[in-house]
Amino acid sequence: MNTALDQTSRIVIDAVKAESARAGISGAKLARLIGRDRYYIYRRYRYEQPFSTADLSAITQALNIPMERLFESYAIGAQTGKEKPPATASGQGNQT
Repeated sequence: MNTALDQTSRIVIDAVKAESARAGISGAKLARLIGRDRYYIYRRYRYEQPFSTADLSAITQALNIPMERLFESYAIGAQTGKEKPPATASGQGNQT
């Protein structure tokens, strides 16, 4: 089963991780706050599954931040180029 996420989903996950860290909230605690088990969050933190929009809404409420702050974290992650392009069949990332 191919569980590779697209770059957008990976940056969204990074934004959630960053905002959770800023709030001092672990993945396990975040899971409790949004009514999920810790494995639900950990699967996303390991880039195995994306967050849904309902997840993001619950997360921003649990972190007591506006959705805009999550979008700002996303924008920073996208601008920094932190995410490398996925490898091609030849094993090298896309070159720009």
